Amino acid sequence: MRVYHAIYRLDFLRNYAMMDHPGSVAKLVETGGSPDFFDMYGEDRNARRLMAKRLLKEEKRFRTITVEPTAIVCEFERADGVAIDTLTEDRDFVRLCSIANSVLTEFNILKLERAGLRLFLLGKNCESAKDAVRACRALLKPAVIGEAEEILGAITDVGFGIDGASDANISYHLKFGPYIGLQESGKYFGSINELLSTDFTADTVMDLDLYENKFAFTTFKVLEWCIPHLSLAGKVATTVAKAIVQEAKK
Repeated sequence: MRVYHAIYRLDFLRNYAMMDHPGSVAKLVETGGSPDFFDMYGEDRNARRLMAKRLLKEEKRFRTITVEPTAIVCEFERADGVAIDTLTEDRDFVRLCSIANSVLTEFNILKLERAGLRLFLLGKNCESAKDAVRACRALLKPAVIGEAEEILGAITDVGFGIDGASDANISYHLKFGPYIGLQESGKYFGSINELLSTDFTADTVMDLDLYENKFAFTTFKVLEWCIPHLSLAGKVATTVAKAIVQEAKK
C-alpha cells in the first residue's frame, strides 16, 4: 500500500496578526519553496485566504497549500505513489510542511485546535478487483451478507468504516475496501485522476485520517508531528492488506 494522496491540516484560533499582514503570509508561501515550486497563486479576500498550487502533468504530480487566519492545509497527489515510511523524505511533502512551519513560527501559533493527517493509500493485493470485493465481503458475517443480498440484490462492492481513538489521544477515521478501477478515481484524487495510467492495477484502497485535538505545538516541528502518525498508518495498512490477501487466497 502506497500513499497517492495526502492532506495535512492544521486548525487554530483566529490569528489577527495574519489578518493584519496578508502580504507577510503571501511572502512566506511564495518564498518557502524553490522559485518553480508553485506556478499559480490565488486569493479570497473576503475569507482572507491565500492559495498556491502547481500541477506537473508530465510527472503526474500535484501540490498545493492554503493559508487562512484559522487554518493551514497542505496537499499533494502522486500518480506513482510514495511509500509510507519515506513520506517524510518526499520533496513535495517536506517543502509543504516547511512552509506551514514558517507560518506558525512567524505568527507565534503554538496552540492548535486540531492537527490531522489524511492519507489515501492504494495497493495491489489480489488478482483482480473482483477478488478484492470477494475478499472484503468475506470479512463480513455471512448472515449479514446473505440477508442484505436477499433484500437489496447482489453485492458488487464492500467497504468498511471504523472510528476510534488510541490511548495516546490520537483519533482516527479509517475506511477501506476494494478499488474497482479508474472509474472511481475521482473519489480519491482531485487533480490527477485524469492523468492516471490506464494500466493502473491497484485493487485495494484505504482512507485513513489521524488527528489530535486541542494541544500545544511547542516541542515539534510540523514534519516531526507526522512521524509517529505515519508509523501507525504503516502498521494498519499492513494489517488491512494482510487480511485481504489471506481471504483472497481461500
